[in-house]
Amino acid sequence: MRFFERWAGTLGVVAALALVGAFVLVMFSGEDLEARDNRGRTPLIVAAEEGNAARVRDLLARGARIEAEDDCQWTALMRAASQGHTEVVRMLIDQGAAVDNRGKIGFTALMAAAMNGHYDTAELLIAHGADLSPRETETGKNALELAIMNGDQRMIELLIEAREG
Repeated sequence: MRFFERWAGTLGVVAALALVGAFVLVMFSGEDLEARDNRGRTPLIVAAEEGNAARVRDLLARGARIEAEDDCQWTALMRAASQGHTEVVRMLIDQGAAVDNRGKIGFTALMAAAMNGHYDTAELLIAHGADLSPRETETGKNALELAIMNGDQRMIELLIEAREG
């Protein structure tokens, strides 16, 4: 009887691990990379907005469309920049994301970073050639004017320096 008792516990653990493994395979192997949530966001856009670098890396490796747009015509790069997820922004740029895509009202990733005070992200975007001149259509402001509106002196200096340099 001791033999069966000893192996029953081991077999239970093995069975539980097998079930977990099967669940993970079902959940992620058949995932629709272009599925949309109620805001039109793909899994890549959501992962980028959340700053989940490992998930972004995985989705890109599996062929997620890097320039997919949500309902506001924001890409994963724009969402990551708006939240200051510099590591994710770098990863997306390294994978070929366009730095100057414009959303529905003309916002760019640089404008989103500047407006939200994400200095390191703005600096990275500028280093990769982000255009400083676009204006969003609701107020007509560009990245520098958005930084001025927020009183972000460090961001203002970065954008002025980039404009002059």
